[in-house]
Amino acid sequence: MNWVRDTQPSPPLTASPLMPRSPDFSRSGQLDRFQHSGGGNEQSAQILANSHLGALDDLTVQDNEGDAWLTSYLDVFVLITAVFALMLAIQAQPITETIEKNITPTSGEPLLSELEPIQPVIPAPITGSRDQNAWYLSFQEAVVEQQLEGFLTPSFQDGFAELEIGSNVLFDSGDAVLLTSGEDVLRALVPILQKSSGAILIEGHTDSNPIQTARFSSNWDLAASRATEVLQFLAENGIEGSRLRAISYGATKPVAGNDTEENRAKNRRVSMVIQAP
Repeated sequence: MNWVRDTQPSPPLTASPLMPRSPDFSRSGQLDRFQHSGGGNEQSAQILANSHLGALDDLTVQDNEGDAWLTSYLDVFVLITAVFALMLAIQAQPITETIEKNITPTSGEPLLSELEPIQPVIPAPITGSRDQNAWYLSFQEAVVEQQLEGFLTPSFQDGFAELEIGSNVLFDSGDAVLLTSGEDVLRALVPILQKSSGAILIEGHTDSNPIQTARFSSNWDLAASRATEVLQFLAENGIEGSRLRAISYGATKPVAGNDTEENRAKNRRVSMVIQAP
């Protein structure tokens, strides 16, 4: 049996609806499909553009979702800050009320109206030192003028002049009766002492040798009697008694040692401390 070969070409294979064609997801495959489907270049470009826009939209949505936590965090931070500020304001309110209550005058008048105006302080002219120096100078000149340099030793401190007169000029040893030479020295001092109106302190001093006689039981008694004798003479010769004071130091304030007769003679003295005007 001879088979006759059919020389007619077989019809082209067509895709069966039951056998779907495997999709081509590549960009070139999409272009070929769009071109074969008759869409043309313009339609293909439009479809590709739309697909890119969709991808960009997806990225934008993801970015927005990533920033959402930062916005929420800022909201919470602002809320916490506001709460703390409110708490501080509530705590400060009682303190403010207490301060206002304490500084508010009860009379209802302004507080400043109760304050007296401050008077400016005007310092007194600085003339004391100059006046004292002038008085010291006149005091020294008077001592020289009365020729008393060999009988007394003047010294000057702040506001005071001190005169030391040896007891051998004023008194005999162990006695408190003024000698004639002592009266002459004191009489010459009167015009010098009258140049000031301050107090005059008369101090009696002795050496350390103990004394015990019918009149003086100790060096305290001897020094006190000599100071009082000088005070009475000055009061009787023109010096106001209200300015005069007498004090006994005995042997408690020596100016030299008591080891030699010369030093003991220095310690037996009468001092006058005169207050400067």
